[in-house]
Amino acid sequence: MLTSSTSRFRRFSLVIAAAALLAACDSGNAVDPPSPADVAGVYSVAAFRFQPAAQALAPADVLSSLDPSVTSVEILDSGDVVFRYRLDGGLTRVVLGEVEVRSAQVRLTFTGQTDAGRLAALLPSSLTLDRVEGVLVASTTFRANLAAYDAEQYAGFTDVPGTLTIRLAPQTSS
Repeated sequence: MLTSSTSRFRRFSLVIAAAALLAACDSGNAVDPPSPADVAGVYSVAAFRFQPAAQALAPADVLSSLDPSVTSVEILDSGDVVFRYRLDGGLTRVVLGEVEVRSAQVRLTFTGQTDAGRLAALLPSSLTLDRVEGVLVASTTFRANLAAYDAEQYAGFTDVPGTLTIRLAPQTSS
């Protein structure tokens, strides 16, 4: 016959083991974790808009300013990301970064040497996108340098809180 302390110890051990098993199942880490190769490819920018929190400021419709013949986001299976774009009347720019892939999300982290290009495109230094049926989407709040995007329309507005909405769709080969 088991003593009550031995019985409590066994129940406690079972509870700890069950909690550890549940924690492992809920960690989001699969046996074969996702890799950049799972999302590698060239993406078109299908939506790109920054909505300032202040109602007095007009939204920045970045998508309408982008030249679609130049603009793309390429995720390489090596874990690198290349965002190539040209705003109306401007030069072609390249923003480099790294990609981290999770089962339901992709995180793009842009490196410091391309900050001028990143700021001109209203990109945060790090952007987490949800994976939805092959499309990458994000709606995130951050503080944008609107003057870096359009110095005439947003003169002096260098630290503006708001919401960035972006959608990247895989390009189809023709």
